[in-house]
Amino acid sequence: MGSHGRMAKVAGIILVLSTLMLTTGGFGRAAPASSPRHGGTIMVSDGTPLTTIDPAFTYGAPDWPQTHAIFSALLDFDNGTGVVPNVAASLPTLSSDGLTYTFHLRHGVTFSNGDPVTAQDFIYSWERELAPKTASPLTYLWVQLKGAAAYEAGKAAHISGISAPDQYTLKATLTERYPAFIYIFGIPCSMVVDPKVIHQYHAENKDFGVHAVGSGPFILKDWVQGQQMELVRNPTYFRAGLPYVDGVHIALGVDNSVGLLKLEKGQVDLLGDVIPSAQFPSVIANPALKAQISTLTDIGVYMIAMNTKVKPFTDIRVRQAVAYALSKQRALRFINGRGVAGTGILPPGLPGFAGRNIPDPFPYNPTKAKQLLAQAGFPNGFTTTMGVPTSPNEQRMADAAIYDLQQIGIKVNIKPTVTEGTAVATMPMQAYHWLMDYPDPADFVDGFTSCASAVPGGSNVAFYCNPKVDALANVARGMATGPVRVTAYLHIDQLIANDAMSVPMFYDVYYYIHSKRIQNYTVHPMWAPFSFDRYWLSS
Repeated sequence: MGSHGRMAKVAGIILVLSTLMLTTGGFGRAAPASSPRHGGTIMVSDGTPLTTIDPAFTYGAPDWPQTHAIFSALLDFDNGTGVVPNVAASLPTLSSDGLTYTFHLRHGVTFSNGDPVTAQDFIYSWERELAPKTASPLTYLWVQLKGAAAYEAGKAAHISGISAPDQYTLKATLTERYPAFIYIFGIPCSMVVDPKVIHQYHAENKDFGVHAVGSGPFILKDWVQGQQMELVRNPTYFRAGLPYVDGVHIALGVDNSVGLLKLEKGQVDLLGDVIPSAQFPSVIANPALKAQISTLTDIGVYMIAMNTKVKPFTDIRVRQAVAYALSKQRALRFINGRGVAGTGILPPGLPGFAGRNIPDPFPYNPTKAKQLLAQAGFPNGFTTTMGVPTSPNEQRMADAAIYDLQQIGIKVNIKPTVTEGTAVATMPMQAYHWLMDYPDPADFVDGFTSCASAVPGGSNVAFYCNPKVDALANVARGMATGPVRVTAYLHIDQLIANDAMSVPMFYDVYYYIHSKRIQNYTVHPMWAPFSFDRYWLSS
């Protein structure tokens, strides 16, 4: 997806995910108490006004932790990116052709209002999301589900690929082998909602968010949009002993610098965003705060994209000149050094990719850049336009790129854009952030480099289409997870990089700070920055 916020949101060289330990600086996860304790309220300060907690609409990264706190899916994630059973009693069985997933649900799971959770409720939830009248932004995640396209187009009364033989058995059939689809069963788009509550607030359910009823570890007690959200412990939650805390109070719309000050005074436990840039150097240098700082390398990539259908970027020499001209180290300085220089579109934080990222095909070389421009007929450069979203990292990346391009004669005018995730056919350049929907390379390759996504309004802002890449991606998508599939995608990444459709600038590293009270704190790669059900308070 385009940046969320994640989902602008929430890209990296971490180990196999969870918390990145910076041993030289002494940062990492909070030291847990000797044993978990129950009770207390986590105090959160969040500068981002939450948009929704309705699973059918949860696209932006800031909304994911709260949605995860209230709702549940068939699967969840461990402390990294591995899937584990959740409402499902075990991982699904897979048919011999690799197309049908069969889930057996736990008995006794209920929504927080006492209604039982059944396989039919999952079918209802998914069909509600994909119904044309719902207009969910998440339907693209279900493209491999058999019958989803016909149902979404209004040509079928139900999705043919899902069925419930009984109330505790659910089957989902795909149109093609796609091992990464298992992640869909763990992210917000597949979380179950109570049909009775939905019907109470109308089928389209625009106001369901503030009346949300789920089967997750917390219950939504109150939500004053733009001001505060109150979560309380769900006493009927099916995971015994969880959550540890009695509740979570989230103050919304609070400036992050103000939130940091309150945290330092012991009035706040968590910030909803990273350590603010203005205070970052002093916080990092403060030895008293080192034990309270945790980091996570984002499974996403920041890049400068070039529209391969708009002159002069139709000429690969021009695109390669831009790639040589951009200093990734300079861009990292513009973001306080909170990142790792990018080489390809696939972040090393993806499972199996740590330490295997491709070499940079266009290392910083402004002299080479000028030579390529001259060969392409632009010895004195040219003037172009770059779309820049409101997200700070995109803006700072764009500022660094504009400076570098000026050095080789390319003058760049800025055009503010609402989001970096919508392709504009006439936009020559775009500051862009792709953050995973789920931790698989297909989500990146299919998302913003495929020929199918090279359409106005899509996610392929470079309008890049290479039939060879498409053909290889079609094969790799269905391969079994493992080293062979990783190698196939590394080859695809190299081909895309050589075409210079975009310049991967960096995979950013999130720096989060928490209070001394918070125990068992990690920055979760999927629910960043919070997984409220896993924390407890020391006092």
